[in-house]
Amino acid sequence: MKKLFTALFASAALFGFAQTNIPNGSFETWSDGVPEGWSRVSGRVNQYSSKTFTIGSNTATLRPSVGSSFVGVMNDSPAVDGQITIGQLRLNNFELKRKPGELNMNIFYRAGVATETFIIVLRGFVESFGVNDTILNKLIILNNTGPVGTVSGANYNWVNLTVPLNPSDYIDNQTPDSAYMQFFPTGAFAQGAPRSTTLNTELFLDNIRFNAFTTSSKIRLNASNQIAAHNYPNPAADYTTFVYELPTRSDVTLNIFDINGKMVSTQTFKAQEAGQHQTFFSTESFSNGIYFYTIDSEYNTESGKLIISK
Repeated sequence: MKKLFTALFASAALFGFAQTNIPNGSFETWSDGVPEGWSRVSGRVNQYSSKTFTIGSNTATLRPSVGSSFVGVMNDSPAVDGQITIGQLRLNNFELKRKPGELNMNIFYRAGVATETFIIVLRGFVESFGVNDTILNKLIILNNTGPVGTVSGANYNWVNLTVPLNPSDYIDNQTPDSAYMQFFPTGAFAQGAPRSTTLNTELFLDNIRFNAFTTSSKIRLNASNQIAAHNYPNPAADYTTFVYELPTRSDVTLNIFDINGKMVSTQTFKAQEAGQHQTFFSTESFSNGIYFYTIDSEYNTESGKLIISK
């Protein structure tokens, strides 16, 4: 059965502690201006023991939902959305080892404009045959026309968000060895509109955790059912070549995404025979930066990072 998913990634983070939940998910420990184990991808990331601000006619204070601190992720220019990430695509993911049934967190979000969107990316991996295979893909998009949170007297209250991780979110019912997560507000992804020109977008997070673990045994995919892929040169200037090998005859789709998850190119190749294939891809019309690709066959999906530097 064809495995389709939406790819949306960002680079960053250095973390390697053995955990069965999200490391430093309550943002109690900080180092060099960022939560320990996390990375600031862009925008501003601040530690708060409290935050007083005004929404409409209400002036109130937001306090930690647990512990003594929480994190705020904000824009720092009209063209830069705040982003925070734990783990990194195929590298330095936090260890998981068990299959969570839900993702839970406390959030407080102020959309600078009504069209802005709060996005969560969760991606899980399992190591098979010396490579990390994607086995969990979850993209959560929350559209907001105002603050997410409530006011009670002099206090703002967190909203508890529970995101089910359904069996259909897992590929072949496997249990992740590791995972990475990314949080960011953006004015571009869901609506396809230009980025917001406001600097007032504010995203606050606390007590991020997995719940409802199961202990199902891992199911390893047979190596003969995997599509192997890479590209060169990488970084690329004017072109790159994607190389992939098919176990059997299959349609193949090559998708390219920018750093915000917007698909910027797609190509489909019909009924390709088993064996190795090479696809030339021109990058002349692309700006410098980080992009991500997926190569999707009828058997699985392979993904990677493409850097363009001219």
